[in-house]
Amino acid sequence: MMLVLMWWCCGGWLAQDPSPLVVPADELFDELREAPLLQQEREQRLVELFRQAGAAEDGIELFPLKIEVDQKLQSIERKLREAGQSAAEILAIQKKERELWSQPMNNVIARIPGSGDRILVLCANFDAVEGGNRVLLNWTGCVAMANVYQSLRAAGLSHQLWCVGFAAQGLGCVGSRTWVQSLQKEQLEKIDAVIDLECLGMADPAVFADQSSVGLKWVAREAAREIGLELPIRDYENLPSKSSDLTAFRSRKIPTLFIDGIDPSRADLLFKPAGIEAVDPKAMDSAHRLVVRILLALDPMPFPVTTEVLEEKGLSRQDIALLQKPSIVALTLREPELPADKKPAESKPASDHEHP
Repeated sequence: MMLVLMWWCCGGWLAQDPSPLVVPADELFDELREAPLLQQEREQRLVELFRQAGAAEDGIELFPLKIEVDQKLQSIERKLREAGQSAAEILAIQKKERELWSQPMNNVIARIPGSGDRILVLCANFDAVEGGNRVLLNWTGCVAMANVYQSLRAAGLSHQLWCVGFAAQGLGCVGSRTWVQSLQKEQLEKIDAVIDLECLGMADPAVFADQSSVGLKWVAREAAREIGLELPIRDYENLPSKSSDLTAFRSRKIPTLFIDGIDPSRADLLFKPAGIEAVDPKAMDSAHRLVVRILLALDPMPFPVTTEVLEEKGLSRQDIALLQKPSIVALTLREPELPADKKPAESKPASDHEHP
């Protein structure tokens, strides 16, 4: 199978061998330290990262979003009432949410032209999650995306590469849903693959199988082996939601690949207000190198990469079945810790004859 990928990347379909720019691991890590806390600051910083990566002023697009704030607040109110929150607490939370989501929001898009008209999309959301890890959610994905842009900007790809930072994922993936709906049918038909980067850097990268197409799982696995990585392909047993920014693409039958860097045994760190200390520099570097290698492997491929194509390339039915039925991994998830003034009073210890 390795020979198949090497032939795919170095033989028949590749007109010229793209040469990616190597981005130092220290540069990736330094950019993570600057993770902004607020949504609008993240948008502005992502624009700066694309400019730093070599994007021209007119090569970056801001795609405005219209947020249905009242609908969002009604949904929040229902959930808070079900959770037993008081009317005063609900009003306070709604006020804060209205201030946040009423501000202008934009997706951030930077494009690398290709020699052809086919398209590869690389995306990451840049929502600011209150109480969560400001780096892992999801600044690591944004930094990786901008640095992949830097690595491939002058590589001479045949595909166009569209790098898209999505806003408002926490509002029901509004950023991705609205943007995909805005694309014309001809544009959608030219998109060969979409790769989403989420929560990178806790551990070496893995593929979230439920959100990934079989052919792209195989490409990712072989690309990982080419750079000396073992790439887990897995589903998560107790994930709160399987909706993602890839949902809008998958509903249109566009092949997708979801790459995360979650350490299942420490997944609770995603919901703690930690920062850069939760990120492993080597894992972050591995994720960046993997995504570059995957895109270089995809660039010359004929699409779609169906199971029939994989069989033609030498994969057995057993190999394909393993891609279709990944391992199931349980995440260690804990609720965010409450502030001291919100914690319930501790109960008195039970006496010897009482049972807790």
